[in-house]
Amino acid sequence: MTMNKNEINSLHKKAEKERLRQAAVAAAENKGKNVRQFIPLAAESKKIFYKIYPYRPNMLLWIMLPLFAAVTGCVMLVIDRKAYQSLLPYTIVATCLPVIVYLITILRIELEYPGYKNWLNRIGFTVNGWDHLGRSEKFLGSNYWDDMLQVEIVLINMTDDAALKLSADALFLFTVAANKTFYTAEQAQAGLAGDIRKKWKTATSLCAAGSANLAVMGKLYHFINIILSGIHKQQQNIKAVNLTFSNNLYEITPERTSD
Repeated sequence: MTMNKNEINSLHKKAEKERLRQAAVAAAENKGKNVRQFIPLAAESKKIFYKIYPYRPNMLLWIMLPLFAAVTGCVMLVIDRKAYQSLLPYTIVATCLPVIVYLITILRIELEYPGYKNWLNRIGFTVNGWDHLGRSEKFLGSNYWDDMLQVEIVLINMTDDAALKLSADALFLFTVAANKTFYTAEQAQAGLAGDIRKKWKTATSLCAAGSANLAVMGKLYHFINIILSGIHKQQQNIKAVNLTFSNNLYEITPERTSD
């Protein structure tokens, strides 16, 4: 069946009318909403440093301490009021400790941030790919993971066996530290196939890869800034560290410990 000119024009008009209708519906849905556009952050910004800070204490343990003290205090109040009164000062101290630890951590971040701003210029070799941090809003969420980050160390003299062995051992220990940051995923999310995150392992003596989130990036920062820079100061044999992100991001929700 061949369409005549009027039928063709009618088809175009119907399509255009439907496009306008859909655009009007979308505009109505978005009306009143604050449409926020993500502005990429500099990798050396304070917000990035705060999120990847590798020396952050395990606040869950510090929160459990006052809870334990409170429960103990309640039990002692029922059993022995005099003993409760003697324990009261210790209970107050235990309750205040998480706040004190948190404030100390914030203070450490403020004091150490000026050094972080210039760390790439200070270590003595090039780090390619670190500026990837801050480009993705999702990756700045603590539960988002990049499916595969590759870390490669490039030496100036690849025939230096001592430098090769030292860098390889340091990289291996980094993979161990990175894997310790993997929290348990929700069972419903892990499913029968298991955790989709890739554990860190070395592909070659100077190349390792695995899934990465902000906690892993904190370990990587410590590895490059402290360990590798220390090796380089001694041997002057590290040319560069190359970071390659997959840009395949997904969210892994931690397992809930209680309902």
